[in-house]
Amino acid sequence: MALAKTTLVFLLVTSGAAACSADEADQKVRKDAIMKAVTIPVDGMACDSCAARIEKELVRIDGVLDADVNFDNKSAVIKYDARKLEPQRLVAAIGGMGFKAGPVPEATP
Repeated sequence: MALAKTTLVFLLVTSGAAACSADEADQKVRKDAIMKAVTIPVDGMACDSCAARIEKELVRIDGVLDADVNFDNKSAVIKYDARKLEPQRLVAAIGGMGFKAGPVPEATP
């Protein structure tokens, strides 16, 4: 029983340390990022589910930090790391999902 408790404590301590390390690495990546935001017009969405689908796919792209796609406004506001991607890649990704996106306006800091 003592061995089981010792093993459990060890696992809890090491998993907590690993989680802290991952958080620190994530913060460093964000600290070094060149954050920009772009608003891209999106046509072809039929409902809020389309907007949610676009958001879900955009945040999977390496360098995208946040995406807010609005069905009513027919637009996507995307925060991204300019070191990792260009807005045109975001337009292409949205287009690859079957929606019409663009043109790309100037990105803002």
